[in-house]
Amino acid sequence: MLFNKFSKVALASLIAVSASYASAATLTVNSVQGVWQNAVDTNGGAVSGAGTNTINWGGGNEQSSYTFDGAAPPAVTVNEGVDFSLGTFIHDNFPIFPPTLASADLLVTIGVDGFGDIETLFSFEHTETDNFGACSFGGANGQGVNINGCADNVSAVLNLGSSDTFTIGETEFVFNVSGFETGGAVLESFLTVENASNSAGLIGSFVATDDIPPVPLPAGGLLLLSGFGLLGFARRRKANAA
Repeated sequence: MLFNKFSKVALASLIAVSASYASAATLTVNSVQGVWQNAVDTNGGAVSGAGTNTINWGGGNEQSSYTFDGAAPPAVTVNEGVDFSLGTFIHDNFPIFPPTLASADLLVTIGVDGFGDIETLFSFEHTETDNFGACSFGGANGQGVNINGCADNVSAVLNLGSSDTFTIGETEFVFNVSGFETGGAVLESFLTVENASNSAGLIGSFVATDDIPPVPLPAGGLLLLSGFGLLGFARRRKANAA
């Protein structure tokens, strides 16, 4: 009787440990590339550069722009729910005349061992300041004073319905965007100084789709990153939302 009781306890512990071990998925990411799509200005017009890694907008001496430089090889190993670098986001922020950028989608293609290319769509929202009077997000000195121009605000979320998902064991995963890494911190939005080239790391992770909180989607949702499994895997591709 004592042996049977011990065996049941040991078996339960082994199952719990195995389940925990199996849920800690790991991926090998070989490459990250991205191109801009659906870039729209504040008048509802198209922004130049769609289909490339740089878009431009605005009239003036210099146009403002977004550029995304994806993380290059060597391959990196990433763990489920742990942030890693997708690449570098650059906002060249110059004084311009309207119309300005309103929003744009970044289609990111992530090469993953065992899955091939996984496409994830991040939707960016842009808030341009007018550089007159008090600054909405703070000036170049970090205060609400217009010194050397006002900061613009950039944010990004995952468009889950237009992104690939993949399955490890019985769990469905997706690549998610965590935010912008600047000054040693990962922030949900990026304040970019006027008259300057502003760069930040675009950070993501892969998470289970069930762990993604529902978000209102003006154009997108949160960027989630994907994983590699111990119980075998099967990729499932979601149909793109038109």
